[in-house]
Amino acid sequence: MSKGDKSTNFMAGVIIGVFSGIVAGLLLAPKKGEETIQDIKVFACNVKEKFGPEIEKTKGKARELLERAKCKLEAQYNKIKENQEAKKLADAKNKEHDIYCL
Repeated sequence: MSKGDKSTNFMAGVIIGVFSGIVAGLLLAPKKGEETIQDIKVFACNVKEKFGPEIEKTKGKARELLERAKCKLEAQYNKIKENQEAKKLADAKNKEHDIYCL
């Protein structure tokens, strides 16, 4: 993992931690429901304005990682499928050989 990946992961963790803490604080505060909902809306807008670029960057990296993982899984699946087909073909040839070479 490169230094950039570590710092991005750390920043994402900090953002999620701060967001979670503030939301929990708002939900547990002794306010009316309408006031709490309004506070959450204001907070969400502020977070989006402050951390929007970092959030988008993190989402982009997550998509990239998922796409790489998908490609690797597809390649592994294709190898397994090819191996199974080759084994079936070899088994069929062996059976054919056994039948005709008796």
